Amino acid sequence: MLKGQIPRQVDPRKLALRDAEFEGEITSSELDRITESVLSVDSDVNVKLQFSRDEQGLLTVKGSAKAQVSLECQRCLECMPLLLAANINVAIARNEEDCARLPKYYDSWVVDTDSADLIARIEDELLLALPIVALHEQQCIEFNENEEGRSTSDTEVESKPNPFSVLNKLKSGNKPTEN
Repeated sequence: MLKGQIPRQVDPRKLALRDAEFEGEITSSELDRITESVLSVDSDVNVKLQFSRDEQGLLTVKGSAKAQVSLECQRCLECMPLLLAANINVAIARNEEDCARLPKYYDSWVVDTDSADLIARIEDELLLALPIVALHEQQCIEFNENEEGRSTSDTEVESKPNPFSVLNKLKSGNKPTEN
């Protein structure tokens, strides 16, 4: 098992034939696309990878990548910390035709040369793990509150008559009164 800094350029086929394992970190300064997609990257990325052959003889890479990031909550627009975690389960293919033959439980990694950018592949997996819409798990505090602590939308709802009150009166057997 190789520990320490994750190398950028690797030959994934040779690593899979050798059953190589990596455990280490990628510094946040090496992740330009992630840095552009979040408010901040608050930790280095912890990576564990196992290169191997599966029972079908396919060359695979399995593992995980985790990093602490901060996103902007789309409900309250406040900073929201998130543990970004990606499970990696890819099969190495030489071209697009090989990708079509892979089992559906693998993602494909097309490597048409002897060298591939491992950090870019890990960054791809982390980008896919980002939520589509960042929201706090708890209900965000209304930011349009008036002096009484009630949101303006609640006040507006109380002041308008219910347009379906006539239907309720008809349903209960009372005739509606005309205004």
